Amino acid sequence: MTIKQQGGVFGRNPTFNDVTIEGTLTFDGDVDINSDLQVDGELIVNRTAAGFGTAIEIKNKGASAGELAIDAGYLTIGKGDVGILFQDGGNAIQPRDVVGLTNSNGLIDLGVTGARFKNLFLAENVVVGSGYGIDFSATAGTGTSELLDDYEEGTWTGMFSDGTNDATMSASFTTGQYVKIGSMVMVSGYFVNTSIGSMSGAVRITGLPFPSGNANSYSAGGGCAYGASLAITANQSISTYLAKNTDYINLMLWDGAAGASTLQASELSDGGQIVFSLTYIAA
Repeated sequence: MTIKQQGGVFGRNPTFNDVTIEGTLTFDGDVDINSDLQVDGELIVNRTAAGFGTAIEIKNKGASAGELAIDAGYLTIGKGDVGILFQDGGNAIQPRDVVGLTNSNGLIDLGVTGARFKNLFLAENVVVGSGYGIDFSATAGTGTSELLDDYEEGTWTGMFSDGTNDATMSASFTTGQYVKIGSMVMVSGYFVNTSIGSMSGAVRITGLPFPSGNANSYSAGGGCAYGASLAITANQSISTYLAKNTDYINLMLWDGAAGASTLQASELSDGGQIVFSLTYIAA
């Protein structure tokens, strides 16, 4: 140990300018540091006595509660009943309760008791791993799943077809929109052909972004909002029908007297137009 004395005789509380320690320095009492403490290596605090209090405590002199404490593996930021107190330009933002990561169940708890966070601002996206999402199982319900594990939106390309031969589509009217929330898919589109080409038989719209589920209960349907250049009569109308385990939509022709049948290529005709929206459950 090297000690440089300021002057005088060592008293009860000597003061030194520079101290170099090559071994171990042990303190039985308090150490007061009035300037900066710089540690270039590791600072290791071993607390051997159980229930001794906090291992490291930073507080205002004379304060009864620490403003920053590291104790028993937890990082606690707060004073009194405030879990976290943020300051902005010297003005305290409304205190809220504890924000914590609980090891027992791996959940992030925003506000355990009392007031909750009204707003949570994130400057980056929340990235959810594959197979994970928002779990609503704590709420009452009898569903087979309460995990919201997917959200997606995009476009899909629709095509009039008989299943083998495709119509020639208008370049400006082949793109549909879709939104997928969990397993629920909402699709819409405005599709126009310029020529039916070699199409014959029943007409379908191909290109759905996701196939329907493989059970009768996954069947879906809906009406058409608009149609033009269709070889149908005044008392007939067009609807959509999605069967189970398929990625295309059947176009159905409804007749007040005869009921429903599939729309035929000859009834679509050149220049046929269909506008529709449909919600279904994906596989």
